[in-house]
Amino acid sequence: MLQATRIQVRALNLSAYSTLKIILAPQEKIFGIPKDRITTAAFFDAVENNSVAKCLEGTREDVLDKITEWVQDPSGEVICWVHGPAGSGKSTIARSIASRFSKRAATFAFSRNPPKIMTNKNFFPTIASQLPVLVPSVGQRMQTALDSDPHILSRDLSTQLDRLILRPLCEQSSFNRKRTIILVVVDGLDECNEGECQNLVDAISSSVQDKASPKPIRFLLFGRYEPAIRKKLHPPYCSLDLINFSANMSIRKYYKAEFIRVRWERGHLMEDVTEPWPDDNTLDKLVEKTEGLFIYASTLVRFVSNGTDLPQDLLQEALE
Repeated sequence: MLQATRIQVRALNLSAYSTLKIILAPQEKIFGIPKDRITTAAFFDAVENNSVAKCLEGTREDVLDKITEWVQDPSGEVICWVHGPAGSGKSTIARSIASRFSKRAATFAFSRNPPKIMTNKNFFPTIASQLPVLVPSVGQRMQTALDSDPHILSRDLSTQLDRLILRPLCEQSSFNRKRTIILVVVDGLDECNEGECQNLVDAISSSVQDKASPKPIRFLLFGRYEPAIRKKLHPPYCSLDLINFSANMSIRKYYKAEFIRVRWERGHLMEDVTEPWPDDNTLDKLVEKTEGLFIYASTLVRFVSNGTDLPQDLLQEALE
């Protein structure tokens, strides 16, 4: 409904006051959530994130299977924290899992660019906005909650999680025998401002760990190993260190697939290069130099495939 607000301002060069009526347009909302509190740029499939790919077919199967096992285990921990060094493939794994469970997954990717995705302010509203697509009956319950308390989004994180997400989900579960367990996949947790990251992890961990009253939700968190995160995680929770999962075979498959693409795209520059390119010995050296870091592998492929120089010469330069 349009709201009218009367304010008085001194008219220019007039001693008297003029009364102006300002008409405020209603704020656009999605299931009761103001649109400006939904950070669509944080969705995994947002245009801003289209440069982040999923795992290549047949790669990282060990860690993907381990996470899938946790998701499908009805007695599993509510929170799973997947951590590893920068460049170890966390984001691609996160997107592969979200794709694998697309009918029940809500996503959020923290990032320092743009800065608005470094904050936890819109985290729960953004997650909540995705729920009615996954569980249609939740939308009306969210709307009812916001109608009864329009200030929910201004309250602390634990209250937002409880009233906007957990209660509507629990209510739909009590009326639905086929209970849907929502999977919230969060990438780049360490990209969130440290203090806000701690508050967010604490809110999640303290709100969903009540085994006496299990919630129809799981949180899958991805980020570098940061003591600040570990400190706020309340046991029990699942912890997967990517260092414990060898990536060498996956990186080898990645190199082979990418170099086939390079040869196909730039074959006119490689007519004198014998097959296979690169040979197995060169691939072994590349995998060894990569040391399990996909960011190294993807950077090397870009170096070899870009520019006007011969790909075979650029690869040799990289090896040396």
